Amino acid sequence: MFGQKTIQELIFGPEGKLVIGIRGRARLALFGALASICISVPAQAQRCWNQGLVEAAQIKEFDIMLLVATLRCQAQGTDLSAGYNAFVVAHRPLLKAVGAEMLQEFSRTSGAKVGPKAYDRLNVVMANKFGNGFAGFGCPEYQAMIAEARAAPSKRGELLTLAQRAGADPQLPVPRCAQTVAAATPITRKSAAGLSTASNGK
Repeated sequence: MFGQKTIQELIFGPEGKLVIGIRGRARLALFGALASICISVPAQAQRCWNQGLVEAAQIKEFDIMLLVATLRCQAQGTDLSAGYNAFVVAHRPLLKAVGAEMLQEFSRTSGAKVGPKAYDRLNVVMANKFGNGFAGFGCPEYQAMIAEARAAPSKRGELLTLAQRAGADPQLPVPRCAQTVAAATPITRKSAAGLSTASNGK
């Protein structure tokens, strides 16, 4: 139905920037359609994901959370696209790196042909998780999160901390290896509002 295009290509324009406006709303509907698709891929050989892969998945889910929030808020009349696009530009190498890390793992365990499909399926699962919003968060809170993420140093640890505070807890294709994932102070509606106030005061 969608040819050989990846999820990212269906959502973003040719330059890798989020397309908003009328075309953006069409992508919102398309994203919903993608989220309902069950991509058939062979199950991975039973193993576990190490801490590095779990962290990569948390950062990926955080990125997708902000993307879906941007699309949802656009549909509600609040445009967060400039902030989200700036976030992607600021952290593009890092975001590509965590995606490549996950894709490499899928290709290694599922094969070069099936691996990309398994990776796309995980992206769809992550997006579907936020398809109906996220309890306790509205457009003002997401705007504050995007602003903080955009301004953060482009380091893996920085985005990981923000992802964990935002509640990123991806559904992995295999269990996590026996290792404790570091916790971070969750972002609440009150703290997000404080971030928004601080950003506006600059």
